[in-house]
Amino acid sequence: MENRPIIKIQENSFQKLINRLSLLLIGLSAIYIVFIYHKLPNRIPIHFNFMGDVDNWGPKWFIFILWGVGLLIYFLYSKTQSIPHKFNYIVKITEQNAERQYKLALKMMSFLKFEVIILISYLLWSVVQNALNTVNQLDNYVMIFFVICIFITLVFYMLKSRKYR
Repeated sequence: MENRPIIKIQENSFQKLINRLSLLLIGLSAIYIVFIYHKLPNRIPIHFNFMGDVDNWGPKWFIFILWGVGLLIYFLYSKTQSIPHKFNYIVKITEQNAERQYKLALKMMSFLKFEVIILISYLLWSVVQNALNTVNQLDNYVMIFFVICIFITLVFYMLKSRKYR
């Protein structure tokens, strides 16, 4: 592995906002689960097939596992953001471009974290709605939208990264 400069990069105000919104969404999801939990049937959807139909059911406490995955993802992304010098980059990192590349990568990580947390919150809501029979499937268009958003974030980052090599 190449020797990359280790630079402490401060979050800008926009990244702080995105990271706080991610944490807020996790908190709101927890509140939602706590308030709706007693209304859930003993079996809730735990898997959806490619068409968005429920194809596996599990105990209602499984909703906490899904929420926990969101929380774990939040903390793993946050911890990873403290070591941008260990990321994989599409350009060679030098003393001259390290700070700019690290800032771009950290911004991308904040966006990805936020997008994934929104996705998990949507999945939690969807599981609850399917369990309560208000909705009969997972909306494929919403899932496609999330995949496109994540893809756009990655492409945008790669283009910016190559521009500022």
